[in-house]
Amino acid sequence: MSATAIQSCPTQLNVLGHYSVSDEARVLIGRRIEGEVYVYDYPVDGRGRRYFVERGFESKAGLAVLIADYRREAQRLGACPMSREAIERGFELAALA
Repeated sequence: MSATAIQSCPTQLNVLGHYSVSDEARVLIGRRIEGEVYVYDYPVDGRGRRYFVERGFESKAGLAVLIADYRREAQRLGACPMSREAIERGFELAALA
């Protein structure tokens, strides 16, 4: 195994926010990998699909904007914004507009 394949420190996960839709509680997780922040959406109970959301933020303010918007979209769509169900609802709502 090469030296570059070994991380010198374990990756730290940080809870960035929670939200609930359709009787499902979810959590937004931040993870720093090689200095870059990655955001994921996980089910709180550990059962169900996990989603990669976004990466590469210039500031904490940019990250905060993403989290606020993501949670707002979850409420508007009634589903995890990354899910197939939310994407279908988004198209339905756009067609009605």
